[in-house]
Amino acid sequence: MAGKTKSKSKKRPLDMRSKMYLVLALCSVMLLVSIGVALALIGGLDLGKADGESTSTVDSASMVTESGYNKEENTIDTQAYTSTILEESADAGESYIDETLFLGDSNTARMYRMFDYCSYDNAIGSVGMSARNLATFACVQLSTSSSYVTMSQAVAKLQPRRVILTFGTNDLNPSYKAADFVKNYQAGIETVVAAYPSVDILVNSIPPIGQQHSNQSLTQTQVDEYNKALV
Repeated sequence: MAGKTKSKSKKRPLDMRSKMYLVLALCSVMLLVSIGVALALIGGLDLGKADGESTSTVDSASMVTESGYNKEENTIDTQAYTSTILEESADAGESYIDETLFLGDSNTARMYRMFDYCSYDNAIGSVGMSARNLATFACVQLSTSSSYVTMSQAVAKLQPRRVILTFGTNDLNPSYKAADFVKNYQAGIETVVAAYPSVDILVNSIPPIGQQHSNQSLTQTQVDEYNKALV
C-alpha cells in the first residue's frame, strides 16, 4: 500500500508555460523587494538630516567670507601702464576669434564647454592647471599627434595669429608670493615665444572670485596682488 501511495503522489514535471509563470512571479517579487529597499534607504537619508537641515544649508555653512578686504589696496595706475593694458575697443568680429587661440585653466574650458564663446578648434583649457605648469605640463593631444604636448608646442603646430592666456586662479595660495607667481608665469610665456616667435601674446588678468566661496585659501586680496604683479 505504501508503494502505491508513493506512486500516486509523485509530482509531474512543470511544462514550459508553468515554468514561465514561475520565473515571472519570482522576478515580480524581486522587483518589489528592490523597490522596498530603495524606499527604505531614501527614507533613512531624509530622517538622517538633523533638525530638518537641507543640503543648501550644509553647502552654505562651508562657505567662507573674506573679511577686511580693501579694493583700493592694490589699485593699478592705468596711466602708468598705457603701453601694457589694452583699452576696450570695438568688436572685431568672428574673424578675430577665429585667428585667436585661447589657452588657460578651467576658466577657459568653460568658455567653450558651457558658453560657446569659442570652440574646441581654437581653445585649450586644462582644468586645474596653474601658470607655473605652462612651460612643462604636456596636456594637449592634437589630431596630428598620438602623444601629448605642452601648450607651447601646440601653439607652434597650430600657428594662430595671437594667443590669449588666462592662468592664475590655481596658483592662488597664501604661501605663494606674487613675485614668484609672475616669475614662473614669465618662464611659461617665454616658452610660447620660443616655440612660435611671430605670435602675439595677450595675458588676461585673473578673474575675480565671489565674496563667498568654499576654498579658504582663495582671497580677492591675493587676486589683486597677482594682477598688479602681472601688469
